[in-house]
Amino acid sequence: MRLIGMLIFTVLISCGASVAQGWRGIIPLHSTCEDVKRVLGVDKCEYPNSTYQLENETVTISFETCPCPISCSYQSRAWNVPAGTVSGIARQLRKPLPIASFAVDDKWKKLETDFIGELIYDNYEQGISLSAVNGEVVNVTYYAPLDKNKHLLCPKCSVPPPSNPREEVSLSVWFNGYGDIPFDDQRKRLDKFAEKLKEHRAELKGYIVVYGGCRARKVDSLAHARRAERYLISAHHIKSTQIMTIYGGQREEMLIELYVRDRRLPLPRTFSSTYPSVIRHRSSQ
Repeated sequence: MRLIGMLIFTVLISCGASVAQGWRGIIPLHSTCEDVKRVLGVDKCEYPNSTYQLENETVTISFETCPCPISCSYQSRAWNVPAGTVSGIARQLRKPLPIASFAVDDKWKKLETDFIGELIYDNYEQGISLSAVNGEVVNVTYYAPLDKNKHLLCPKCSVPPPSNPREEVSLSVWFNGYGDIPFDDQRKRLDKFAEKLKEHRAELKGYIVVYGGCRARKVDSLAHARRAERYLISAHHIKSTQIMTIYGGQREEMLIELYVRDRRLPLPRTFSSTYPSVIRHRSSQ
């Protein structure tokens, strides 16, 4: 009997260790796409989320896609790990499992929801959350426990937030912005941009501020702004001296901001959320 008891204790310890190590050895903040492909036998990962249909469940694995903000206007809680690192795992079970399968004890926090019969169980120490309906687990989420991974948190922002985030826009005569949209849609915004610049050619100046996506090269980001600049010069006969292109650094997704400002005002401020690259490039003549 003593031997049996020791075996049961060993199994329970092993189960606890496996839970603490994520799922099937895929560990948030430590595993990568290569680990996912090896464990699940899949060919590729998609960012920021990959969904896989397994025999008895649907698994969605999330990945970190952007580096830590070094110069930004907000406080980030992102993780200081390489892009492509697993950040979380969500399992949607087609065959629910009993609560007992997860060794839920007093260390788990229990929360009732608005859904009748549903309870949420959270183990913050191990980084696992269960959604159970009528005593059976239907969803399982694995995440990085904060207490064990504080050393991997991104540092605090090196730039304090502006007192008025809309200050720069309010100083401009006209402002617009857009992301990675088809050039036909960009032209509609650039046409309005040109109209404003033509109203008072001597007093106003146009600024094209471009932010690259966090995985984009600087040269590719600037190419978007240069194309907009060429369009303004060729289609609307705007002088190159009336336009300035500014590279604002990188954000999670590509963004172009258009400003029309009085020439006596300072350049528009840039707020990079990924890198402190605030490098200004004058328009080519």
